Amino acid sequence: MNAKQIRIHSDSQLIVNQVKADFAAKDASMYPYLSTAHQLLQSFQAYEIKQIPRSENSHANALARLASAINDKIGRKSPVEILAEPSTVVSEACAVRYEDTWMSPMYAYLTNGTLPEDKA
Repeated sequence: MNAKQIRIHSDSQLIVNQVKADFAAKDASMYPYLSTAHQLLQSFQAYEIKQIPRSENSHANALARLASAINDKIGRKSPVEILAEPSTVVSEACAVRYEDTWMSPMYAYLTNGTLPEDKA
C-alpha cells in the first residue's frame, strides 16, 4: 500500500494506552502482540493512535449493526481455523538465583582451588 502515515482509532482504552506505553502490559501473553504492533508502527513515517469512546464511535456501531442485519438475511458462516501452534512465539526463560549451599565450598575448591574458610 506504500502508506507513509496512519491514523488508528480504537474503542479499547487498554490497548491504545499499552501501544502508546502509557500503561504497562501486565499479562505476559500481550508482550508478543505489543512487540508486533510496535514493529509495524515503525514502518510508518508518522502515526497517531487515539482512543474513541464507544458512545462517540457511531460509524463503527452503524457498520456493526449493518453487518449483523446482512448476515441474518444471508446466513452466517464462520470459518474456523485450528492452529497447530500459537500465532506468536513465546520465548521461555527460567530465572536462576544462586545461593550458597553446603556444596558451595566444594565447588569453589574444584573450580579454582579455593579452600574453605571453616577448617572443620
